[in-house]
Amino acid sequence: MRRYAGFLFLFLLIISCEKKEQVGMIKIPPGVPAFFKSDLPRPFFTEQDYLTDMYWKAWELLQQKIRQGTARNGFAESYLDEGFNELIYQWDTCFMAMFAMYGGSHYPAMASLDNFYQRQREDGWICRVYRESDGQPAALPTAEDPMINPPLFAWVEWKYYLLTGDKSRFARVVPILHAYF
Repeated sequence: MRRYAGFLFLFLLIISCEKKEQVGMIKIPPGVPAFFKSDLPRPFFTEQDYLTDMYWKAWELLQQKIRQGTARNGFAESYLDEGFNELIYQWDTCFMAMFAMYGGSHYPAMASLDNFYQRQREDGWICRVYRESDGQPAALPTAEDPMINPPLFAWVEWKYYLLTGDKSRFARVVPILHAYF
């Protein structure tokens, strides 16, 4: 009898230590675009549904931040905009692009950077803030504020290459980045 009790105890101990099945951990919210289900990376959180909810909410919010360029501003056909005001910011655009590139062609991550590159002056300067209305710099550089940021563009381009293996942008953007810094 003790032998059976020991076996039963061991059996119950083994069963209780097994990992729980991850049922429902990749839930996708209803009403989102079809590509959310097929093309976006899927998170796997154990027993933290709120993290999964926050993850999908981030993609939903990004979807709402896609804007269309106009003939007046000369921006890319589609680009990412933080939506804070009527300006596009280099810093915000770079970090949004680093997230958006995981969405593949569904998000205009790299086209958003091109909005800044195409406005580079002959001396290499690229403003950190442009007006969405007309594509002009929000302010011109001064000795006190040169209106530039650290080399975030290079970081985003490198990350894009590491993620996609796409070298095609280098021939065009390396000269821009070299002139910028």
